[in-house]
Amino acid sequence: MKQDLEPDQETPSKTRRKKDMLSLQRLGQELLTFNQKKLSQLPLTPILRNALDEYKRLPNSREARRRQMQFIGRLMRDVDYIQVTAAIAEYQEKSHRPSTSPARAAAICKQLLDGGDVAIQALLAESPHLERQTLRHYCREYSRADETQRSAIKARLLKYIETPASI
Repeated sequence: MKQDLEPDQETPSKTRRKKDMLSLQRLGQELLTFNQKKLSQLPLTPILRNALDEYKRLPNSREARRRQMQFIGRLMRDVDYIQVTAAIAEYQEKSHRPSTSPARAAAICKQLLDGGDVAIQALLAESPHLERQTLRHYCREYSRADETQRSAIKARLLKYIETPASI
């Protein structure tokens, strides 16, 4: 028995449904590039967050990751797609900034290596795209290293500070 549908309420074609499903999977793949802190700021269900974490833990087995991605796409149906894409766009707009000049990065690097946690806190207040754990790691590594290794560590810290934020 066929239901009577109004002309504006026709069911979408199979092709349209597949395209919608693939777009949800692509959004799920984009979410995989976010770290935990950024994911927690997005309006996602706990089940979807767990599925994203599970995908990252999977071995490099192509089939396992493909199935998990399909599962993530299925879970994306329960999330407000428009709200998630708007939050991602807003975050990307905030995080796109020009790279720090080499002179400014060198001054920041010197302050971090001399000032420790206080300097890290001050830098994070003005540059929220940087991660505290990474900055602390470089400072700790620099303080433990001998003179020959310090220049390499300082160069990596400079590169981290100079590069623009990425998602």
